[in-house]
Amino acid sequence: MIQLENVRFTWKEGETLINIPELIVSRGEKVMLRGESGCGKTTLLTLISGIQTVDSGVLKVDDIELKTLKSSKRDKFRGDHMGYIFQQFNLIPWLSIQKNILCSTTFSTLKKEREKESLDTRVEMLMAELKLDRLKDKPVRELSLGQQQRVALARALVGHPPLIIADEPTSSLDSGNRSSFMNLLVKECEKEGSTLFVVSHDSHIDDHFDRIIDFHHLNGGHND
Repeated sequence: MIQLENVRFTWKEGETLINIPELIVSRGEKVMLRGESGCGKTTLLTLISGIQTVDSGVLKVDDIELKTLKSSKRDKFRGDHMGYIFQQFNLIPWLSIQKNILCSTTFSTLKKEREKESLDTRVEMLMAELKLDRLKDKPVRELSLGQQQRVALARALVGHPPLIIADEPTSSLDSGNRSSFMNLLVKECEKEGSTLFVVSHDSHIDDHFDRIIDFHHLNGGHND
């Protein structure tokens, strides 16, 4: 699902932030990338998701080399094939929970087509499992950070994307909500055969993954 070979990415100032000789993540695998804050983990996610492109090397997602696509095509590819849980949530504050969750299907006909049930039924199910159903019409700006994080999870799962990417997904959750959050995330990925790629420094969620990768080792030591 994810393949990197001799990937380099450099800031405009000339500092090499990403220098990865090889990374392979198989389809359906659950992988966590661990590293301290500021080491470049989030930047790597922007490359894998096509928000930015590599300076050199090969980066493929689902057998597509992202740097060969124009920006608009990368956006469409990301919308169709990925569910992204952002560290800062990136929710629309004045919209309700339900409408925020449905946002991920607005620009992706493919995600709508993947839903065997109606979208409304799927959203209702996710909200119930995440204990958000009683709040569904509430604007997300009125929610706690933990509740907003759960909305972000539901939005990423709608449309059954083959790749789920999560940036510090449990950072705003207490221990009880962290457990239910991860259980649902893993259950949905396993049910759909989706690949899960997470960056985190939360050791409490280690048991949910097939493999844990140290970012400093992966990145050839370039994580200063």
